[in-house]
Amino acid sequence: MREGDLAVIREVPMFAGLATSVLLQLLQGATAEDLTKGRVIFQEGEPAEAFFVVLGGWVKVYRSLPNGEEAIIGIFGTGDSFAEVAVFAATGYPASADAVADARLLRVPSRIFRDRIATRPEIASRTMTHVTRKMRHLVDQVEQLKTQPGAHRLAAFLLNLTKQRAGAAIIPLPYDKALIASQLGMKPESLSRALAKLRTLGVQTGQDSVSVADVSVLADYCNYGTVCDKLSFR
Repeated sequence: MREGDLAVIREVPMFAGLATSVLLQLLQGATAEDLTKGRVIFQEGEPAEAFFVVLGGWVKVYRSLPNGEEAIIGIFGTGDSFAEVAVFAATGYPASADAVADARLLRVPSRIFRDRIATRPEIASRTMTHVTRKMRHLVDQVEQLKTQPGAHRLAAFLLNLTKQRAGAAIIPLPYDKALIASQLGMKPESLSRALAKLRTLGVQTGQDSVSVADVSVLADYCNYGTVCDKLSFR
């Protein structure tokens, strides 16, 4: 692994706070790899032989629909993990994953990881808690996709891309608008309408970024911190 990779891995909740010696033992057999945009990581139905930590870039996990469209399950960035089902399920991957930007991933073989945590019950418990929380988050996300207006979903998405909570901000968009629309459960034209609504709140759209006149106004609009915080889509 490169210098700095370990610091990113520590951002994953199930690894946070572990002693370096314990963490390195758990990750024996794990390998880091740089991927170009568009690279297929795994496909639905393939044997679930590993889970992954995003060390840099962006990855989408999705299911292909009969009509040729994609149902986005999640977009994962630096410090996120995905496909943890591989640790416990002796089945194939339930979805597919591609790099949506140049990315760097840590691939953790599930069999080796299972063997390691078998002797460390506290790590097994931590891993189960992590997976359970992600499942709960997915349920919350589906609920909010069904109940929140498109402009509110978009506002929450933008707020999750910045740490600012007041004042003006320039927010880079991590991937193209078509993928953002799909992630938010919208058609591209619906995203355009949502952006038009947010313009009245001081949001202006550029090619690869948006400018916000006052982040706090956007947060108030979607009740960020009470409702829209469930719409992190991560």
